[in-house]
Amino acid sequence: MILRNGILGSTPHAIPPPAHGTIYTYFKYRGIFTHDGTLHSLRFRKLVFLSAAKIEQSPCSPLPTHQAKGIIMNDWIEQLCSLDFMPHGQCYLWSPELIALHGISDSLIALSYLSIPLALFYFVRKRRDIPYPGIILMFALFIISCGVTHALEVWTIWHSNYYLTGTVKALTAVVSLATVVALVRIMPHALQLTGPNELRRLNETLEQRVQERTVALENGNAQLRREIAERERADAEVTRLNSMLQLRVDELQALFNVLPVGVGIAGDAECKSIRMNKDLADILGLDPQANASLSAPENEAPHNFKVTKDGRELMPDELPMQICARENRPVLGFEETVCQHDGSKVELLCNVVPLRDATGNAIGCVGTFQSVTALKKAQAGSARYAAIVASSEDAIIGIDLQRKITDWNHAAQKMFGYDEHEMIGRDAGIIIPRDRLKTELTLLEQIAAGAHPSPIESIGVTKEGETVDLSIMISPILDEAGQIVGFSKTARDISERRAAERRNEQLEIKIQETQKLESLGVLAGGIAHDFNNLLTGIVGNATLASLNLPENSQVGPYLEQIENASMRAAELCNQMLAYSGRGQFSLNKLDLNQLVLDTTQLLTLSISKTALLRQNLAAHLPAVEGDPAQLRQIIMNLVINASEAIGDRSGVIAITSGVVRVDEDYLQTLRHQGDIKTGDHVFLEVSDSGSGMDAQTLGRVFEPFFTTKFTGRGLGLAAVLGIVRGHHGALKVYSEPERGTTFKLLLPVCAGNPDTTKPDQTPVVFPKVQGTVMVVDDEETVRTVAAHILEDMGYTVELAENGRVAVEKFKADPARYRLVLLDLTMPYLNGEETFRQLRYLRPGIAVILMSGYSEQEAVSGFTGKGLAGFVQKPFNARVFKTAIHNFMLKH
Repeated sequence: MILRNGILGSTPHAIPPPAHGTIYTYFKYRGIFTHDGTLHSLRFRKLVFLSAAKIEQSPCSPLPTHQAKGIIMNDWIEQLCSLDFMPHGQCYLWSPELIALHGISDSLIALSYLSIPLALFYFVRKRRDIPYPGIILMFALFIISCGVTHALEVWTIWHSNYYLTGTVKALTAVVSLATVVALVRIMPHALQLTGPNELRRLNETLEQRVQERTVALENGNAQLRREIAERERADAEVTRLNSMLQLRVDELQALFNVLPVGVGIAGDAECKSIRMNKDLADILGLDPQANASLSAPENEAPHNFKVTKDGRELMPDELPMQICARENRPVLGFEETVCQHDGSKVELLCNVVPLRDATGNAIGCVGTFQSVTALKKAQAGSARYAAIVASSEDAIIGIDLQRKITDWNHAAQKMFGYDEHEMIGRDAGIIIPRDRLKTELTLLEQIAAGAHPSPIESIGVTKEGETVDLSIMISPILDEAGQIVGFSKTARDISERRAAERRNEQLEIKIQETQKLESLGVLAGGIAHDFNNLLTGIVGNATLASLNLPENSQVGPYLEQIENASMRAAELCNQMLAYSGRGQFSLNKLDLNQLVLDTTQLLTLSISKTALLRQNLAAHLPAVEGDPAQLRQIIMNLVINASEAIGDRSGVIAITSGVVRVDEDYLQTLRHQGDIKTGDHVFLEVSDSGSGMDAQTLGRVFEPFFTTKFTGRGLGLAAVLGIVRGHHGALKVYSEPERGTTFKLLLPVCAGNPDTTKPDQTPVVFPKVQGTVMVVDDEETVRTVAAHILEDMGYTVELAENGRVAVEKFKADPARYRLVLLDLTMPYLNGEETFRQLRYLRPGIAVILMSGYSEQEAVSGFTGKGLAGFVQKPFNARVFKTAIHNFMLKH
């Protein structure tokens, strides 16, 4: 430092000018002012004036170096914060303007320098992904040190902490140097960082990909929302269907529990587990949750009852449900008796039908069990009442509210001379004299009004016009609701006892009120029986008329048309029975090729004009045994169905025949095999190139009433299947949508050659014969036709309207009758029971059975009992006479 004008710069106080040779000592710095006023080697902070005397005593010489270093090290802290230097304000001459300029400028710079690091620290803390965060922090530290330097510049205006200022600057230099070194080291890497344009391009690409991804996500979300909506709709539909299904199950379960008859359900083909409702459980004496099957394992089968039929205990495999499931057929009208261990018995009427899968195989069955104990008792009582009525000496007449006769017993026939068929439906006044008619009508009105009159005496008129004295009792006939629906008139002939009865006029005659109960009709063949009986009357009368016509009569063709139409109606009846397996089959040895040729000639006009009918018939086919009418029906159904499958398109219908050997492996491929056996079979294949069928339709094609046609009835293929089963054959079906369908019919080969002979149309002349023949049939038309035919042959005919009447007439003179013509299905006594009683009265009596059922089914109950013959209904006079004539030739 230089001392100017006697004042040492940067010290607040004036120092007197030193004399030459005066030594100043300043703490930390030591020096000597020379003659030119220059201070050398300042070492101490305190300035001490030494007198010349002292200088002399202590000559001016430099302090030893090690002493100076010791002093420096010991006093460094003090020197760092020393205030013995002049502040910068002294250099600014304490000019306010200059101090303000430097103070404000350095303060603002320091404030800025200190604010920037805060922003950098916050940025680095929030953006931990930026590169080189250490460089940024070092840079922030450099800025902080710079800011502190400027802050100290403001401080040193008034305070002379120059060592502190120098230290901070040294730190700033170190930080700066470190920052520069770090920047140099990272510069190659920093130069490789992506530039703004590349970043902009990458951002644009990223934004584009984000947009594309966003669109894809939005589309995916939309698709997901649609799928969710569809799933929700599907779930709602499944929930609705499940609710409906549960409702149907609950309804069926409720119906199962409340049915007034016992119901059993077998869930397996062996009937090892049978569920039952409460009514059946009560009948069997079991808990409703128990297993009712006698075929169950020993530990599950019930042991509290046994089942008998006709006094014999049935084995489990002989029970109706087991038979139905095993043979895959309905078992109807099966009567059995359940015997409890306590000795009680219940007679049951069982009806069982199989449960089938899609292939038609039985997977279980459902049976109803109705107690008929009370019904049989009522039936027995009704039979007793009927016997009483039939054997009564009193005429018992039923009259409805319109005064028409509804019932007419044998005594009435004997008393008045009218047959039952003459009186049913006629006015009751026909047997009442005109002068008594008003009285009896008044009596009927009184009874209808609720009166209860006593018996009256009146007069009746016979068929011959004679009068008969009668004692008459009229009673109301009430229905279940107690309403009057008719009258029962009981008339007793009192002509022979009138004189005695006049003396006792007050004698009251009480006749028990009788009611007729409708007997149970025989389920099997009721409709067919009545239909064939009607056809028998039509055919028989037509043929009788044609046989008695003169030659070249103009009426002959009309009668022939009536007969032909009736026979076609009979064929229709057989077709209706075909599906149930009870059809009538006229079996012949047939050439299937010839049958196809005869049938397809009739189909030429029936098939589509765009369909080509092609025949591939194998030569020299062996014979098959079958009914030509039924087999013709199969061919017609299959060809017409093929034509309808082709429709308006062009197509081919191929009919192929041949012979195939059926073995066990081939049997497994048959869908509807029936009871077909292994061996050689003739096949007939009908193929088309039509629309075909899918698997679901193919599985139901043989179901009754299932059809895919707009106007179809669904009976054609069902009848075809029934006919095939009746011929012990099988059907095989192939089909694919839009590729056509093939039906393959298999029929067993029979021994011998086909029967090519045609029926002999030459009129047969039957010789006149003698003898009495009894005709027993509940249909008046059948009796009348049979009687006319027999009388035309020369026989004397005795008619019986039912088995009971026949037995009574036969009992009077068994040796009188040469032959009995007997109907199979009749009230009171059926054909089998009547046959048994007639044979009991006369063991050798010849009996010919008449029935609308097939011969195989009708005569099954007469096997080994000596039945003389069989006549199929409906019959014409020629067939009937031939059967009787052939029998007489043998006997």
